[in-house]
Amino acid sequence: MDEVRSTGDVLISRPFPDEIMRYKQAVRNFLNYVVQNSYALDHNDGILNKYKPGFKGRRSTPEAEKRTRHTIIQVIDKKLEDLAAMLISSQIRQMEIVSRLDEIRGLLIDLLQ
Repeated sequence: MDEVRSTGDVLISRPFPDEIMRYKQAVRNFLNYVVQNSYALDHNDGILNKYKPGFKGRRSTPEAEKRTRHTIIQVIDKKLEDLAAMLISSQIRQMEIVSRLDEIRGLLIDLLQ
């Protein structure tokens, strides 16, 4: 989080391509950390189609043997999730600058082609 804040402050004072890349990498690193340490995925298989109410068809077909797969996202660390939300909300100005600079860079690249 400190890296995101410090690179964001540098970006405001020095909006150069190198600083944009450093800021993007800092945000990417932070978000990867939050996703890896704050959430867990759990996969559950549902019941076979042939056992579901209202199933119309033959019970020996491949369609009858299909299952619905459910994915559950569990929040492991609520405080870490709150910290990420707070950081992102406080960094909106820097993100807008990065977005605008990326847009301008894209337009310049289009001109070169």
